[in-house]
Amino acid sequence: MFCPNCGAKLENDAKFCGECGNRIVDIDVDQDIEIITDEEASDDEEVVEYIEEPVKEKKKRKPKKQYTKAEKTKLGIIAAESIVFVVLLVAFILVGSSYANPSKVMKKYGEARKTGDWEKIYDLYDIQDNDFINKDCFVDDMKKKTAKEGLVVNYNNSPTTINNGITQGMVMAYSTSTGATGQTEYFTVKKDAKKRFLFFSSWSLDSSNICKENLYIKYVPGVTMKLDGIEIDSKYLSNYESNDSTVQVYKIPSVLVGDHVLSFQDKSGFIKETDQNLYVGDSEQYFVPVIKYTNSAAKKALVSAKTYVKEIYNAAYAKKGYSSIKKYFSDANIAKDAYDAVVDSYKYYTENSYSLLKYTIRVDSGEANVNAEDAGLRVTVSGNVAINYQYRGTYSGAIYKYDTNKRIYQSIVMGYDDGEWKIVSFSN
Repeated sequence: MFCPNCGAKLENDAKFCGECGNRIVDIDVDQDIEIITDEEASDDEEVVEYIEEPVKEKKKRKPKKQYTKAEKTKLGIIAAESIVFVVLLVAFILVGSSYANPSKVMKKYGEARKTGDWEKIYDLYDIQDNDFINKDCFVDDMKKKTAKEGLVVNYNNSPTTINNGITQGMVMAYSTSTGATGQTEYFTVKKDAKKRFLFFSSWSLDSSNICKENLYIKYVPGVTMKLDGIEIDSKYLSNYESNDSTVQVYKIPSVLVGDHVLSFQDKSGFIKETDQNLYVGDSEQYFVPVIKYTNSAAKKALVSAKTYVKEIYNAAYAKKGYSSIKKYFSDANIAKDAYDAVVDSYKYYTENSYSLLKYTIRVDSGEANVNAEDAGLRVTVSGNVAINYQYRGTYSGAIYKYDTNKRIYQSIVMGYDDGEWKIVSFSN
């Protein structure tokens, strides 16, 4: 038996349909049913033929699967891992895109300025670390800026007209905790060559706003130099063209723009260990340090210079040759030139009918300059050389004495090389 309402199959004695709830009417099978044949139907009466269509049997629903405790645990782990994955994916996207444009970088900068987080600001710049610029020295230097100017209280970032797709100019207007208002700073934000996490564009602050490339400091042989307390290593030695001449320098690849301290010391204790302020600006800088000797070092150089001058003049008078005085010079060629120069000063007395008989010399005055020369650990000694002599007249044969001392202004540069003072420059 089937339900006349929904067609569901029913038990023969069913009172209601189990599917749709329809009430099933009982049919008395013993009741007389009049059967009218087609012939008996009147001609004007329409005969309706009923065709019973088979009712499709609905598929029975499968019972829900019952999971074991182990299976439920496994499903819970999978669900938890899925949630963690989604969270990590969202975090990855947020972090990866946090440097995705100049505005986001500038917002990070502004917020860090409000809290004085210079370590975070350092990471926003494209600074290449070296011996003289790193996060520690940057933070120390910028803390001085904060102490002087105060923290940023309010700020507003806006782009400038500089924009070529790779770099974007930005300007930050701000006020500080010290009460300063209307302050502005200009920045260049540039797109990095490498993508962040391989997928996201990354931008950083151009460090040329705060760093200066290639600081040149004149090299002084024998002197140990320190920049901001960090010793300048010999690996930084290079050449620099200055006034059509090549000089040896320390070439520092990059330093922060602003004030620095250059200090000097030497193993011999000849120079005054003083600090010298050095300001690094935007333009190329070639810096010549001012080094001063101690008075005791200058006196030692002066004593040696007086002795050497006497020996040089005596050797020239006796025509011993320059080899006898090479030990007083830093270079043999300088010794030869000095010897020849002194000999030339006698020619007047040997080429004008005179014959030199007696010769004495003394350095009757002298002064040592405590300022080191560019050449290195050098002391300039200057003074008068007094010459007393007798000569014989070529024709008369008489012996004459030069009554007035012949005075020669002598200037030499003394250098402390190989553990002793030597002449590195000689002129008269």
